[in-house]
Amino acid sequence: MHSRHWEFIENDPLNDNFEFDEVEKDVFKNSTLKTPGGHGNRHTYGGLLCAHSLTAADKTVPVDLNCHSFQCNFILQVDSNIPVFYHVSRLFDGRSFATRLVECKQEGTLKFAALVAYQKYEPHAIEHQSEMPVVPEPEDCEEFDTAWAFHQAWLAPHRRTNYDKIDFADPHRPKVFQAFETRCTDSRDFHTTTNKTDKHYFWTRYKFPLDGSSRLHAATLLYISDNSNNLIVFNAHTREGFQPAMSFSLNHTIYFHGRQIDANEWMLIELESTNAAHGRGLTRGRIWSKQGDMIASISQEVVVRKKESKEAKL
Repeated sequence: MHSRHWEFIENDPLNDNFEFDEVEKDVFKNSTLKTPGGHGNRHTYGGLLCAHSLTAADKTVPVDLNCHSFQCNFILQVDSNIPVFYHVSRLFDGRSFATRLVECKQEGTLKFAALVAYQKYEPHAIEHQSEMPVVPEPEDCEEFDTAWAFHQAWLAPHRRTNYDKIDFADPHRPKVFQAFETRCTDSRDFHTTTNKTDKHYFWTRYKFPLDGSSRLHAATLLYISDNSNNLIVFNAHTREGFQPAMSFSLNHTIYFHGRQIDANEWMLIELESTNAAHGRGLTRGRIWSKQGDMIASISQEVVVRKKESKEAKL
């Protein structure tokens, strides 16, 4: 039985936003792109575009096929006030595998593209996985406000809040609502680390009840997985006075490993930044269920530029 940790929240961006109109064969329209979580009025959260694209592709494959990899490129900013059309191309249909290309367009302009691969699950030929790290249980961890952490990073160093002075147990402290709950296993270490390639661990779960559809739970995990990658790239540099002037995602990849996903239950995400150079940073991660099953792997490349950079936007 799920605990009702969502009952005081009002805005559900997934269950409320997944109404698609098929305007012509394999072209799906969605007009609802608003999401909570500190995003600007016109900026669309990349995780929602990913989840929408996966859902559009799902509509073109048999129900016994499941997404095993999703790879996307963020090309231009998607305006949350303009309807989006998801054009699905059926690149391949085999007995066990299928491939779809999803092109996200606004007013005829390509803004986002994803390659989605499917498989009909089969018996294991071999099986192994990375073991789940031993970390504190989510009930023993502090709530982690990603939006607050991002806000701190954008401030000039002398204006940033001293982390040790924040009472994260105070229910009245300023917070930005997100549709998923996040708890860092060692948030004080995260906010004070100078180790640029250190691994950080976050418990996360979606706040709203999801139905029993495995596809919806996979899309929800994809929605969540686009969060925090930018912050992981430059977080440790802020201890040296670094102040970002620009940061956005270039691409995102997730591999689903075929094990059961329940996005309403706690999942452990391990994130690390393995490289940053020439204005780009790379993150990679692994995701486990609370029972220790490795359910997905992710990677993302982001742009990060410093305050005095004179480079053009793109």
